[in-house]
Amino acid sequence: MALRQLLEDGFSRLSLEGVAAEAKVSKPTIYRRWSGKTELVTAALSLLQRSESYEDRGSVKEDLVSILEDLLSYLTSGNQMSLVGTVLSEERNTPDLMLRFREQLVAPWKGMIHAALVKGQERGELSKTLDTEGAMALLLGGLYARYLISAEIPTHYPRMLVEMMLQGIGRG
Repeated sequence: MALRQLLEDGFSRLSLEGVAAEAKVSKPTIYRRWSGKTELVTAALSLLQRSESYEDRGSVKEDLVSILEDLLSYLTSGNQMSLVGTVLSEERNTPDLMLRFREQLVAPWKGMIHAALVKGQERGELSKTLDTEGAMALLLGGLYARYLISAEIPTHYPRMLVEMMLQGIGRG
């Protein structure tokens, strides 16, 4: 209920009264479990959390494409892309929400991309001096930026993004 309201209405319009009414419980019942809206939303965000594992496909290119295709599917299912904007808009007023968002939703994807990049370094496909943080930012940011530019991300975009990034760092 809280997650649905967050995705549909945003953080500022989500109310504990509304969550309680939808759950058919009293507001004090909500407060017995969560101290306030931020804690309730943090718990709701955990429902969207992913594991940090991916299937090793034998090449950094295919590993990264697979991870980004999964991320694209995840972001476009439901209303997850708007969640990014919701959380960003609340960062100044509710910094803990952004922290939890990064921990619960961004970190698993970063972990998978980082593991694929390190594996690519171990296999000799990527330079040992590669800035993995920068590469992760390029890949994750590339998906978000494409959505901001055109409000859609074509299904071929993850492969194109990975190929552009690999060519840009000297491997393609």
